[in-house]
Amino acid sequence: MGAKKQWQQPIPCKNIVERISGCYVEIDNEVSNVLSQTSSEYIAIQDEMGAIEKEYPTVLRFLDSKDEIHLTAEEHEAILRYRSLQTDIESMERLQIYHQGHIDEYAYLKRIGAL
Repeated sequence: MGAKKQWQQPIPCKNIVERISGCYVEIDNEVSNVLSQTSSEYIAIQDEMGAIEKEYPTVLRFLDSKDEIHLTAEEHEAILRYRSLQTDIESMERLQIYHQGHIDEYAYLKRIGAL
């Protein structure tokens, strides 16, 4: 058989999971920073969450505490809205990470001559 092309050679993956895990916090922060600078929707959601936290301090106590908390109907609605906004933020961040993965993969494949 002929020689394998460079990109067909096995790629050493020793400790790849540990390397990626070690970088995750940096990646997560970078994604949040990029979205905070480029997405008006992301900024609006963060602003709304901040307004809810300010108007209803019980929201954070509810989310962070294991203590018994009594809620008014209005506070309950605020918590439901806050959780919905958290889900929206997390979805936007996951999508950004997904897109960045494709960008990184493309650059890597070009670098090793596979494209």
